[in-house]
Amino acid sequence: MRIDYDKKFFNGKSAFENVADLQNKICTAKETNIDVYLTNSFRYGKTFVFLLGCLIVLSVQFGKRLKLYLPNKRLMDHVREMGIWDYYRLKRKDLHTFFRLENPTDVIQLVARNLEDAPIQMTDKLNEALVSIIGEVYNNAVEHSEAKYVMGGCYKKLRKKLYFSCYDTGVGIISNVKNYFNINGLPSYDKFEINAKLLGWAFGKGHSTKPQPRGVGFDWLLDFAKINHGRVTICNNDVLFVQNPQGEKHFAELQNPFRGTFFELEIVETRDVIYKLKGE
Repeated sequence: MRIDYDKKFFNGKSAFENVADLQNKICTAKETNIDVYLTNSFRYGKTFVFLLGCLIVLSVQFGKRLKLYLPNKRLMDHVREMGIWDYYRLKRKDLHTFFRLENPTDVIQLVARNLEDAPIQMTDKLNEALVSIIGEVYNNAVEHSEAKYVMGGCYKKLRKKLYFSCYDTGVGIISNVKNYFNINGLPSYDKFEINAKLLGWAFGKGHSTKPQPRGVGFDWLLDFAKINHGRVTICNNDVLFVQNPQGEKHFAELQNPFRGTFFELEIVETRDVIYKLKGE
């Protein structure tokens, strides 16, 4: 089966809509072998290059064999630069730019190694805390998403920003919170509003669907991103959440429900301050 796909994957809500749309076309296809030709030659955001790479593991989970055909050399360069080509074609499992998350010890080592390239100055205690908390986000995806695949990514943009990305093919944050509160069916007319509130609950201080003991949650990363003027993006089900560089939180409804869960933390270059933990 051949799919010619000409929609954009640059940035914003529309690009997530397009990823979700392409996910659905692949996962619901009757054929097993699927060739996707990306025919739009416009600029591709690195977030979406990462998600396009994750389409392959999603298709495997649905019993498909997917081949992606890229429209130009520029996009191929991004795919190579981010380690996606090496991971799939050369079967390299030692990458720290695009990798499968499995072992908690390996996850911490990967985060620590990548955080060495962060474009900020920070104390040792803050560095340890960031390694632990980002690692916790990754490991939560492994342990609680019921996913067959959890993929991580770490990449730079113009050497002024560092991104930690995570994608899992599992049930997602919203479903976990629904199960935690024993919420079954939802009326269709306010499904998005309820899902957005459930996702928002997961960001609250001390809120977790995990039994004790549990790690620090999303609230700490949201606080750090706000101080750093970075961005946090989470996409799950029909909800796209973005905390922008000003610290403002926005929930947007997706018409094409997104399969799996995507998380991304942006760390922005700041050379004139040293970041510390409160109380240091």
